[in-house]
This record gives sequence, structure tokens and C-alpha cells, in this order.
Amino acid sequence: MPTTMRAARMHAVGAPMSIDTIPVPKPGSTDVLVQVKACGMVPNLGNVLANWTKWFPHLPLPRLPAIFGLDPAGVVAEVGAQVIGVKPGERVYVNPLRSCGACQMCQAGERTRCRYFTFTGSFGFGPDAQEIYDL
Repeated sequence: MPTTMRAARMHAVGAPMSIDTIPVPKPGSTDVLVQVKACGMVPNLGNVLANWTKWFPHLPLPRLPAIFGLDPAGVVAEVGAQVIGVKPGERVYVNPLRSCGACQMCQAGERTRCRYFTFTGSFGFGPDAQEIYDL
């Protein structure tokens, strides 16, 4: 497994993204590390990101520099010690929807109404989305 990877990252709102070489993350005990083979981008992502803080000042972008991209697909590279049902070498799709999973909205199946709701690799839709980014 390589120790570095290339990633398109935004360093400042309104600035172009750059292709950076960064360390491959180390999975924690409940994490799955996926070697991404394909990933989508919102067609107007540059415009959205350049204006997000003006249009939606109450909703966070992830801390910068940030990697953006939705719907990644790839191959499982590593799994944490507590992960069950997923093995290295398996092909996977990574659902970008993230929420707390425990609040009343999540328990009712309405994850998009969770205060923490976010699209990993994109932006937050809930006021506390930064907490999901920080996990």
C-alpha cells in the first residue's frame, strides 16, 4: 500500500483547487480505508464553493484544506479491528450521506433533518455538520 496519495484540495474559498500529495490516512478501529478508483464532482462545484459562505453563512464547509468529491467507488485497502462484514479487496461504493444516527430525526428515518447532516466530500446541511467532518 502506498504511503502517499494525490488529492484535489481547496485551500481557500474562491481559490482554485490544487492537486496535492498527502499521506494516506490510517484507519481507526471502526474505519474502512478505500482506495478510490472513481469519484463524482458536482458540475458547478467551483461556483458553489466560491459562494457557499455568502449564500449559506450558517452552514459549514469542512475545515480547509479540504478534499471534495461525491459518490466514491473503489477497493477496500484496510479495515479497522472492529469492522465486520467488509474485507480488503472488496469493491465498494461509499455513501456520502452522514448524520448522527441517534437523534429523533435519524431514528425516524429522516436523516436529512438531523442537525449534523452533511455530504462527506462536499458541504454541511445542518448547523452542527462540522462535528461529523471532524470525526
